[in-house]
Formats: sequence, C-alpha cells, structure tokens
Amino acid sequence: MTKKYYAITEGTPEKRSGVIENFLREDNFKRVYSVSKDHPEAQWAVTHYRVLGENGGYALLEITLETGRKNQIRVHLSGLGCPIMGDEKYGAKSDPLRRLALHAYFLSFPHPVTGELKTFQTALPAPFKKIFPVI
Repeated sequence: MTKKYYAITEGTPEKRSGVIENFLREDNFKRVYSVSKDHPEAQWAVTHYRVLGENGGYALLEITLETGRKNQIRVHLSGLGCPIMGDEKYGAKSDPLRRLALHAYFLSFPHPVTGELKTFQTALPAPFKKIFPVI
C-alpha cells in the first residue's frame, strides 16, 4: 500500500528531501513522541518527505509513509523544526487556514480479490491553494 499526503509546514526543512526514522510511543495523555528503541512500547516509524514549494515562511511538502503510526507525520515534521500549520499540539504558531494543513491525497493498493492495483488521487485542496496558488 502506498499513502501520500500534502502538508504545509511552518518553515522549510534544511534538506529539500529526506527520510525521518525513529521510534514513537503514545503516552497516557494521547500525545505521541519519539523514544529510544529500548522503550517497551516503542514502534518503528519511517516518513519520506520532499519540499514542493515555499511561500512566506511556509513550505508545501509531499509526504510518503513507509509505516503508518498514529500522528507519525505530525511528530516527525515537528521534530524537524517544521510543525504543520494549524497543529498547535505539536508546536505550530499559526493557523491561517483554520484547520490542520495535512491532506491525504494519494492511496494505492492491490485489490484483495483480483490483485488489480487500485489507485485513488485528489488535487491540492482549495484552502492550500490560498498559500500555494501555483503548485
């Protein structure tokens, strides 16, 4: 299965593309954060990212998940110092779209019976185009 997302972040990652890998854990307050691999509840998480554009202190990223942990994208981007716009829980300071600027736009998987590859894709959401009109 392949899952891809658009995310608008506050700031731009130092590298234009990369892979974020670490162990995550959810605490009793429903907050997910990085932990050492020795933690008994640690779960391996891998996120690939690519910067698609920059505008006014924000960056539009394409995110591809290798694993699918709860809040994985939010934790990983915050750990890069680039929280997702509108994500106060993980460090964002702005919310001009009045929503979390994270959007699942691509899903591909083999049909469970026929094995035929099924692919579903959507365009960049209209609110995101307010900040990135050209992309």
